[in-house]
Amino acid sequence: MSMDRVSAARRDLILDYPFFGVLSLKLDLVEDLQCETFVTDGAKIVFNPEFANSLDRHELAGVIAHEVLHCSNGHPWRREHRDHERWNYACDYAINPILLEAGLTLPKDALDGSPYKGMSAEEIYAQLESQEQQSGSGSDKSQGQSNGQGQGGKQQANSCGKVADCDQSNQAEMKADWAASVLRAAKQAQAIGKLPGGLERLVEEIKNPPQDWRSILRRFVQENATSDYSWKMPNPRYLHSGLYLPALRSENMPPMVVAIDTSGSINDVVVGQFAKELDSIVEEMQPERVHVVYCDAKVRKVDVFERGELVTIAPQGGGGTDFRPVFDWVEKEGIEPSCLVYLTDMAGRFPDGNPAYPVLWGDTSNRRSAPWGDVVQIRCD
Repeated sequence: MSMDRVSAARRDLILDYPFFGVLSLKLDLVEDLQCETFVTDGAKIVFNPEFANSLDRHELAGVIAHEVLHCSNGHPWRREHRDHERWNYACDYAINPILLEAGLTLPKDALDGSPYKGMSAEEIYAQLESQEQQSGSGSDKSQGQSNGQGQGGKQQANSCGKVADCDQSNQAEMKADWAASVLRAAKQAQAIGKLPGGLERLVEEIKNPPQDWRSILRRFVQENATSDYSWKMPNPRYLHSGLYLPALRSENMPPMVVAIDTSGSINDVVVGQFAKELDSIVEEMQPERVHVVYCDAKVRKVDVFERGELVTIAPQGGGGTDFRPVFDWVEKEGIEPSCLVYLTDMAGRFPDGNPAYPVLWGDTSNRRSAPWGDVVQIRCD
């Protein structure tokens, strides 16, 4: 009975929501009384027959589409080290707005993801984790709400189903297979005008995968650490020919500057991940020293770490955002950095002109650009 209803709901999806319906055919249907609601691992949908029978036809179709979207978004293989329960909340907050915008029906106590609309599961996870740390609570994995939320902000059981980790032995194959299937399904649905608008970002990211910010940050520092030339020291080898060229001051990496936006717009999780990666890069490259500058509307604090010292980041500040004070400080101090890395949400005033040294903006907002310098989008893990 329940299997017939689930199969019928899947047929409804094929007719009314072909993107979800076609992709649902990739997943085997398995009844299991031990399963609480619905769950997928990218290869199958396991469901509790009693729970399935408690849903009406439209809700059942919505829950199947919910599980499909977990797979199309790569949730079964993107969790990595994250807490399983909080990851499930984050994933649901990410996809439920897409389902509702597409016109699907979800159970009445499905998690309300409207406050997180347009955010990735990783971004939402970091926000939920930060909220939990600030509240000092380890019991509730999120501060969000469900449509059927009880007293005191406690979460009720997730009625839309869950996502489980995929089989690690064929993760790469599954990831590639789903990416190809999503593109085909999107093309077919788009041809008949039935591709939900909220899926455009997903399709674009599959076509043009975002680069890993850690790799970009590391490569940026490495590329600017190969030589330490100074224009203040003319190279005597070329003076006789009338050429004024910089001289090699040292074979070691010169100082680097790291600026941290302390206006309050960057959460502790992002800062922590950035600091961890930065320390790893510094340990490898061994710059002469690292200047860590904390700035909101003005420079609040500067920490200096000599070669070999552990680089730690402890933000101080909390006002508006102005990028100019950092560059003014570098010039005033007479520092000739190999490079400058600025962690910020990009919502501030830029200097009128770019400096003589390379600059990388670590954009935590993932939405803005800079008038000069390189920009890398910092995505939370």
